[in-house]
Amino acid sequence: MGDVIDLALGVVSAMGGFVDIGELVFLNQAGAKFFLSLIWVLVIGTVGVILFSEMAGRLAAVSGFTVFSAVQRKLGKRLGWVGLLSSLLVTAVTCTAELGGMGIILELVTKWPFWVCVLCAAILVMAIVGALPFSVIENMLGFLGLAMLSLLPRCSSRTASHCPSWSRSQARLSTWTGRGPRSTPTLP
Repeated sequence: MGDVIDLALGVVSAMGGFVDIGELVFLNQAGAKFFLSLIWVLVIGTVGVILFSEMAGRLAAVSGFTVFSAVQRKLGKRLGWVGLLSSLLVTAVTCTAELGGMGIILELVTKWPFWVCVLCAAILVMAIVGALPFSVIENMLGFLGLAMLSLLPRCSSRTASHCPSWSRSQARLSTWTGRGPRSTPTLP
């Protein structure tokens, strides 16, 4: 039974790589500014991440090496370090987006200045990472992800007044894809 729970939490944690607070906040902000004209970027980026994750998993399963180790062995140390530093840069940018998303949420809740909220979010993350073992962090975030998934049926019901109107969203999508009347969408 413990293996099934670990597998379920692993799947939820993997899904968290696609649906995280930085993505939720900043994609909403980009959607409010550009509407659906940049949705192709999200589709291409998601497909790219899925393909890379699948290939990296196969490489690690078959060869027993991480992607960094395999690149370093096949292409030399110099290109191995280029890949590792590129990955580190992407991780730093992602961490910045996560902290920014947490800061925006805290700003909306507390009405504090944005920089104070980002600082509080960074201190909270450092405290959690420093104080808790990795297995506890992973399980805690997995359970929070399951809690977030439990809200999906509520938002898809027709009686949810606080959730988005799916027919209105579909009408806006058809406007921006050229399948509907040409008008500039307005925010509610």
